[in-house]
Amino acid sequence: MTQTPERNFPDTELISYSVALCTYNGARFIEQQLQSIADQDLKPDEIVICDDGSTDNTLKLIEEFAQNNPFLNIRLFRNDRNMGYIANFEQAIKLCRNTYIFLSDQDDVWVPEKAAVQLNYMAAPNTLLSFSNAARISDRSTALSPDLWSCVNFNELRQHQLCNGRSLEVLSRHNVVTGATVAFRRDFALASMPFPKSYPHDAWLALNAALQNGLVCINRQLIQYRQHDKNTLGAHYISPLQKAWRALWKPRDKFPKDFYQRLEIFSQLIEDQRFPVDFREKLDTVLRFQTFRLAVIEQRTSPCEGLKEVFKWSRHGLYYSHGAGWRSILTDVLQLIRSMPYRVIARCNSGKKEK
Repeated sequence: MTQTPERNFPDTELISYSVALCTYNGARFIEQQLQSIADQDLKPDEIVICDDGSTDNTLKLIEEFAQNNPFLNIRLFRNDRNMGYIANFEQAIKLCRNTYIFLSDQDDVWVPEKAAVQLNYMAAPNTLLSFSNAARISDRSTALSPDLWSCVNFNELRQHQLCNGRSLEVLSRHNVVTGATVAFRRDFALASMPFPKSYPHDAWLALNAALQNGLVCINRQLIQYRQHDKNTLGAHYISPLQKAWRALWKPRDKFPKDFYQRLEIFSQLIEDQRFPVDFREKLDTVLRFQTFRLAVIEQRTSPCEGLKEVFKWSRHGLYYSHGAGWRSILTDVLQLIRSMPYRVIARCNSGKKEK
């Protein structure tokens, strides 16, 4: 898919869309987010809010905002129990009535033209899901640098690949789609349900859109994405210098949570007949590579065999296509070298016990 919409709406004022917004103890920022939606150049037909058991005054603030802004058609639902953010978003999407649905977090800020711009991209007949870049702000609304796409390493190369028929390849490396920036067609989302319980809904929807060649990226900052200590996921920037320092002097003892989530979902997708055979074969290769890296971190492979594997995977380019290049190679080599003394000691102790 290209980044340029294939056609424009003849009259955007006639287009109706829903906003699916999930809340949980969001009193600090919910009014600012709702106000930014109310201030859209193209206003929503409805805002469906599913609250996941807030114990602060989130509900009261929403109710007061709805009373003061009756034109917004806010539909508020309260969960009897805490469902978690994935199930809560799934529920909110099901409750939306319009063809186009925008996802919204409780603590961000939309720029006034967001809905109009994104619906213009959604107008292309093959577009199933679109996502945008975002500016980042702090809990005090001060600007943070760099932008969202820099934090998730969605660089110009990845953008070019995604927009030229290689979106599944980009997503097999890591998810670059942030739910707070997403809009999609309702029938597409319903067909992608149920959402996996342990895999983020935005990443799952992006995979399904990519599968059907319907994923579009918009290189504009259409929201202010707030970063604070209570973010469910968030996007934090790590400079190349910091990454190099970690590789040299602070090797990780485990991968981030999303790494394990990808391993689990990829193992399922390999058996999913909806995906092309060539993609599932590539996914199997990626899965074997990532499983090897996990074995290195957990010291479940011998240094000699591990170094041979590092050379093999680097020769085939997996460290560059699905890792951080030379930094990942260096991290794994150092991890293997550092594990040598412990393995020698363990072997000696094992010999003593046998005697």
